[in-house]
Amino acid sequence: MIKENKKIYNIIVLVLLSVFVILYRLVLYKHLLAYSEAISTAFIMLFAGLLVLFYGFRKHNSIKWTDKFFKATFFVIILYFIVIYLFGISSGFLRNAYSLKIDAIIDNMIYPVLIIIFTEIARYVFIKGNKNNLLLIILFNILLIIFDTNFYIKMDSFGSFNSTFEFITITIIPIALKNIVCSYAAYYSDYKSALVYRGFTELYIYLAPIQPNLDKLFVSISSMMLPFMLLMLYSGIIENQSESHNKSKKVMRLSDIPLFLLVVLMVCVIFGIGPFKLIGIETPSMTPKYKVGDGVIVDKNVNKDELKVGDVIAYYDKDNKLIVHRIININIDESFTTKGDYNNTADSGFVKKDQIFGIVRFKIPWIAYPSLIFRK
Repeated sequence: MIKENKKIYNIIVLVLLSVFVILYRLVLYKHLLAYSEAISTAFIMLFAGLLVLFYGFRKHNSIKWTDKFFKATFFVIILYFIVIYLFGISSGFLRNAYSLKIDAIIDNMIYPVLIIIFTEIARYVFIKGNKNNLLLIILFNILLIIFDTNFYIKMDSFGSFNSTFEFITITIIPIALKNIVCSYAAYYSDYKSALVYRGFTELYIYLAPIQPNLDKLFVSISSMMLPFMLLMLYSGIIENQSESHNKSKKVMRLSDIPLFLLVVLMVCVIFGIGPFKLIGIETPSMTPKYKVGDGVIVDKNVNKDELKVGDVIAYYDKDNKLIVHRIININIDESFTTKGDYNNTADSGFVKKDQIFGIVRFKIPWIAYPSLIFRK
């Protein structure tokens, strides 16, 4: 009977959270945006209370793990802020856009603070109540990631290929990693480490008089590096404290570092940091070689004097938009005539060398589809 009730509770919880994240996009964001934060706060408070009613509030048994997780989190967060503010010495600082008056701080922080607290209580209670059901925990975590992401989606987040991938790398991936860290801490410890982690990283913007003027690439990488470091420390604590040293408990190992480096490399390519940049194909003008939804890797370090007929290049048109077309003729003045493979006629106007961004080296099929799916 208890198991049957628990199944019913799990279904209710997952359905409620799913329905809310859908309603947020369809109703709150479009028609009640001014009240969306207040409504979201009320929902997560009631949601956390419902979970406590269903599963109870179980105190974590291992004080050693809880204390070590808390200290590790605090140490890494302090180190993180030291690093980003040291970088701010070279990149410069910006004054806080939020008012630092006491009443303004309270007004700005009240909803974020409540959302963080009750989200982590809900996470902790649900995970402790379903600790033997990893699949259910993963599903719940995915819903929390969507719930969290909803607050950051803007009208132009999926407006183009580049904006889509910027949103993915700057917002979605860090949010996903943050939620994984918080769920890991809740599974092995309690909710206090997650509160420290989220409290410092999400609320300091309302309190700091100055903030480092960091570029998007650094923000993206640092936002991913922080949870990776925490996962490594947490898994080390678990292994050291576990009597059995069961390898299956490892979540982050040295062998996982290449995965992190791969993510960093992907971010660099998307933002065009270094010699290569990923560009999405948004029109059928280069069909069948490059189809709508494909991504192409563009080499920016190409020798423009060595370009020849048949090369596919990326260049800026008069509207400063990147176009991927093929060179069909090199003119006397060393400008280029270009054409889309699918087009019947050549492009209007010639492409000068200073317009050329780079040469296409290879493609990644279908990778640009997210930007097409979400496009208005």
